[in-house]
Amino acid sequence: MTDVASMVCLTLQLTLCCFLQVLSEPVDLPPPEPEFLTVPNNITVREGELAKLPCSVLHLGTKQVGWKRVDKDHMTTIGTMTWVKDRSITVDHIEKSEEVSDWNLMIKNVQPIHAGMYECQITTPERLRRKVQLNVFGPPITDPDISIMGKEYVETGEDIRLVCNATGGPHIPEEIDWFKDGDKIDTKKYRNILITKYRSLHDRSMVSELIIDRSTLRDSGTYICRSSSDEIDSKRVTVLFGDSPRWERGTPFKDGESGCSRQRHPQFLLMLLLFHIYQSSCT
Repeated sequence: MTDVASMVCLTLQLTLCCFLQVLSEPVDLPPPEPEFLTVPNNITVREGELAKLPCSVLHLGTKQVGWKRVDKDHMTTIGTMTWVKDRSITVDHIEKSEEVSDWNLMIKNVQPIHAGMYECQITTPERLRRKVQLNVFGPPITDPDISIMGKEYVETGEDIRLVCNATGGPHIPEEIDWFKDGDKIDTKKYRNILITKYRSLHDRSMVSELIIDRSTLRDSGTYICRSSSDEIDSKRVTVLFGDSPRWERGTPFKDGESGCSRQRHPQFLLMLLLFHIYQSSCT
């Protein structure tokens, strides 16, 4: 019995040693499968700005990430390489940790043609996909600007019409003021002047029109348009006297003509007549 007990004990010891040796050896476990992390999937940007379509992956391993438009057959990007002829498209790759990496699709100066549904894909047999919608609205934000359109020269009695257009900036201008020769125009002081204003949401602009019905010589002057964003433009308007010679209106003569060959001003003719009367009375 003693020999049998000794054999059993020795067998148990050998079995335990083998078991412990097996446990101490490293076990090759399969790598975890990659998966997408939760990020925004509906992106809206203004035309002309930078669009960022996010894609964050956990446990990518040796796999690759690519982007494509849903309505296209070819890939847009694979890894950090761009596979379309569009220099505005790049990939922003960031290794956040050993397990997490970002593969954001970047579109500079985004345009309405870039809008649509995109897919961030992982190159697995199952072809993991995550869709991101890109919306582009406009028009783009431009630098503030202002301009006056209208005729510089008008005949006496002709209407004066000046249009001031204030555009640009992050917000549409709230107001437009008009000045004549530095004096602010209001309907009480300038009863012959009508001013209209409206805002254009499509063009992101404030538009104002200054109208003078049946202009007179007194309406000549420098008209200034100023927006609430302190943008200023001006235009000099000259009202021409209807019977004045052409050289007073700034109209050039034809070749071979001179000012003396044209019709003279009535005041000049009157002075000439008085001069002849004076000479006759002296002789």
